[in-house]
This record gives sequence, structure tokens and C-alpha cells, in this order.
Amino acid sequence: MTSHSLCFRTILLYLSQFLQVLFEMTRASESGSELPTAGPSKATRTKNGCLICRSRRIKCDLDKPECKRCITYGAECVYPEKKTFDPTAITEALQRRHASQNPPTTTSPPQASEYGNTPIPAHARASKMNDIELLLAFCQKTRLGTFWSNPVEPPDFLRVMFPEDQDLRCFHHCLTYTLSIVVVDEERNPWIEHIAPLFLFPTGTAPLSSTALKLAMLGMGATHLSYLQERGGTDKKIEQPRALSLRYRSDALKLLRQAKSIPSELADDAFLGACSIVLQTDILAASRNWREALRLGVLSISHRGGIEAILFGDTKALFPLPVRLCLVEFFVLLTLFAALSTGETCLAASSSMSWWPRLDVLIPGAGFRWTFIESFCGIDRTLLRLSMDLTDLIANTLDLRKCIDPSATAYADKLSPLDQRTDTLSNALHSWKVEHSVGFRDQRIEKGSQAFWHAGYILLLRDLRGRPRDDPEVQQGAAEILALCYDVGDKIEYMNWPLVIASSVLTNPEQRDTVRGILKAFAYQCCYEIEVAQMLVEEMWKRIDESLDDEACCWREIFVEMGYPVLFA
Repeated sequence: MTSHSLCFRTILLYLSQFLQVLFEMTRASESGSELPTAGPSKATRTKNGCLICRSRRIKCDLDKPECKRCITYGAECVYPEKKTFDPTAITEALQRRHASQNPPTTTSPPQASEYGNTPIPAHARASKMNDIELLLAFCQKTRLGTFWSNPVEPPDFLRVMFPEDQDLRCFHHCLTYTLSIVVVDEERNPWIEHIAPLFLFPTGTAPLSSTALKLAMLGMGATHLSYLQERGGTDKKIEQPRALSLRYRSDALKLLRQAKSIPSELADDAFLGACSIVLQTDILAASRNWREALRLGVLSISHRGGIEAILFGDTKALFPLPVRLCLVEFFVLLTLFAALSTGETCLAASSSMSWWPRLDVLIPGAGFRWTFIESFCGIDRTLLRLSMDLTDLIANTLDLRKCIDPSATAYADKLSPLDQRTDTLSNALHSWKVEHSVGFRDQRIEKGSQAFWHAGYILLLRDLRGRPRDDPEVQQGAAEILALCYDVGDKIEYMNWPLVIASSVLTNPEQRDTVRGILKAFAYQCCYEIEVAQMLVEEMWKRIDESLDDEACCWREIFVEMGYPVLFA
């Protein structure tokens, strides 16, 4: 991306913001009201508003048959029809969808699937679905882009499982909306397909863990509802959802603490699933208290013999169970984010990961790739492995600088192997860049991967090579990240880290304003974590302008000093 292209995009951003301000000024003058005071913009969209107000992301007054804003501007005011849950319609739609697909070319028995010996997924058994299975199938068809225009009330049969109205609302919101903002590929959302059934269809072998998973999902829904209510973006059907989310989380962790002393609980997928959902909720909530859930997850993996044993311990199964693959890969991703936040060793990279590349070559020549990790975060799996090596190397280097005087002879002796590892990693990153210039599965994975590559290379140059902030390669990488974040579209999950890393080297006021605009755009698809990102970049820029040293300007130092050691993603 050239500097001229980036400048042109910046101009477009400013023009868009100017037109929005002009619209507000016109509206204010026509109504005789005062102009709005300066301050952060808020998303005031409501779930029951008309389609015009929603498309403009502004609050609708809900007047019927036409709202005042549409009357003022002569627009056609249309309210979306509130749909009820229709199991028959869902079943027919799913049957048509899968009947139109080409049958798989396989010699496996009729009940075998692409997952080996596991049962055929629920969507392939639509005609035999019970109520809960139909709900999951419906949630698979609910996409973030259509949530606001086609709101659906929770089906009545869920009252049996969730007799309390607040529980029902939080669960419904989690499955139909919140889980759409934690994955980049909504077509096959693994949280809906594989994790939710762990407590919806419990085996009875891990009752504590299953209940903890249920509470964790309620907490995720309540956290997101709280954020939307505070921004004025949803109806206040649940009182104090923030306090409710904290209670769900606390109760889930209490059950996990009891379950960790019971071998059958600790070895169950529901235990690791509950830890993962709590951690995902901690990301959305910008929680400081995320380490316990991470430790519990690591304890479960260790108890089960490690990741390789979890995935490939069953010699009779041709493939790992999808639920285990989903949980393991996501948990590995969390350890990477934890390492980036804290500067500590990445838990996954500190041990053997021979299982990681095995997932790409399970069926040579069959055209099948394991893409759970790409579907989660939109980042190429080989680049994620290099990113884990990078965070591990940075942690080792930081520890060395803290423990040994750089002027001592011992420092040079211990630094030499780290320099060699840096050279090897640098070559691997450059090779990845050459080999992956084309051939991505879709544009979102391409943009996410390229952004993470530039972020990783900035870290390598700054933390390992000691390059200054104004180094041309460093600045070029930051400019590329801004352009990628600007172009990524609605699916901005897991793009916060590249944007923060790019921001850590910016001194140009125009580029900083571009970052502010990007963060405002991200806020519509994020939760409380975006507020931490906004606070973080502003504090970094403040310290850079005050000429503090590189360590003081780093997010790791800021997290500690400001009391925000969050699990950031």
C-alpha cells in the first residue's frame, strides 16, 4: 500500500466524518435544538427501531406507523416484522440447503462423516431434530448482518431449560448475536455447532463442568448485552446485566474449582469448554481477573496427558473429535494473546507442538484442510505458529535484560543463542511472506494474516533488533497495518493487536487520527475491549510525545502501571 493510497483513504475517512457532522448540524437547526457537544460518539441503534434508523446507526423514537425522523426527511419508514421461532421453516430451509450441495465422494458408510467416526452433524439430520437441535440449527442460520433486520424472540420450549427470564434472554442473545462477534467465519460457528451442545446434551459424566459451561455462556451473553445497553444499542429488557454477568462468571468458576479435584470432571471436554468461554468473556469484558481460568484450562490439558494425547490419543479414531480440536486450537490462541499482553512465555510454544502441523496433512490429496483456527481468528495457522515462537523469544530476551547487566560478559554469552534464534525466525517470517503472497482461502484470512505478519515483524525489529521507532521498515509496517484495518470490513475480530502494535510507533498526527477513526468503526463489532484499546493507544502516544523511553511507552508497562493487565485480543 503506497503512502498516496493511505492518504487517499484518510481523506475519505475525514470526508465521511464531515458529512455525518453536517447531517447532525442540519438536523439540529431544523429542530431548533442546540448542536451536540463534542465527545465520543455512541452507537444508539435499537433492536426494535425502523430499518432507516438502524442503517444509519442512530436511535429511533419508535413512533408508529412512522418515526419522526423518517417523517422529517420524507423517508419510507419500515419496521421489521418480529418473527416467531418456526421449527418447520428452519427444517425445510436446512433440508433445501444441504440437498443442493454435491454429495461427498467417499466410500465411507452412510453414517460416517468428514470427522471420521463421529456422528453426522445436526444439520444433516434435520428431519429428526428435537427442539434444542432445531434451535442450534436456527442459530447457524442467524448471521450478524441480519440480526437487526430480522429479530426473533426466544422459542417457548427453552423455558424448560431456562425458567428465569433473564437467563433465557442472556442465552438467546449469546447464541444469536454474541457468538457472531467472536469468530470471523459465521457459516460454521464452532461455538454453536460443537461447544453449546456440551451442556445442552450433557452426558452426565461431568455435571459440574456442564453447568459451569452453561453459566459461562450466560455470562458471555450478559456481558455483551451490558455493553450494548450502555451504548444505547439495545432495549433494556434485563436490569443490570453487568452485575448479572459478573455473577454468572463467579458461579461458573466456583463450580470449576470444585470440578478440578474430580478426575472425571477434569478430563471432560465440558471443563475445558467452560474455561475457554470464561476466558472469551474476559476478553469481551476487558477483565483483569483472567489468569485463574487460564490456569484451570492448562491444568485440564496437563491432566489429560497434553494436547497431543487429547487430539490423537484415541488410536481407533481417524480424526480428532471436532469439539476437542475447536477447544484446543482456541486455547492455544488464548495463550498467544496472553503472551502478547504480559511479555511472558507463550504456554503453547514452550512445549512440543508436533501435533500442530499434523492437522494439515491428515488426508493427503483429499483436499481437506483443518481450518478451525482460521475460522476463529482469520489468521493463517502457519503464521500463528511463528507468532508463538516470536512471543517466546521476546519473553526470553526480556528476562535476560532484567536478570543480567548488559555490560557484563555473561550477557553477551547468553545473548548469542537468542540472536541466532532471531535470525532463524526472521528468515522464517520472510519465507512465509514470499510463500503466502497469494492462495488464501478468503480475503478476510488474507487481510488478517498480512496484518499479523506486519505486527510480528515490527515486534522483531523493535524488541529483538533494537530498531528505533522512526525506522523506515517499522514505519512502513505500521502504515500497511492501518490500510489493512481500514479495509477489513465488518469482521474485525482479532485485528486489535495489529492495530495496537502499529499505534505504538506512530508519531504522525494524521496517522493517529486514522487510528482513532478505525477504533470508532471497530466499536460497533467489539465489546468493552475496544475501550481498553482506545485508552491504551492514547496513553502510548502521550508518553511518546513526552519522550519517555521505549519500555515506558510499551503497552506491557502501561497495562501494569494503569492496573489493566487484561487478556487483550
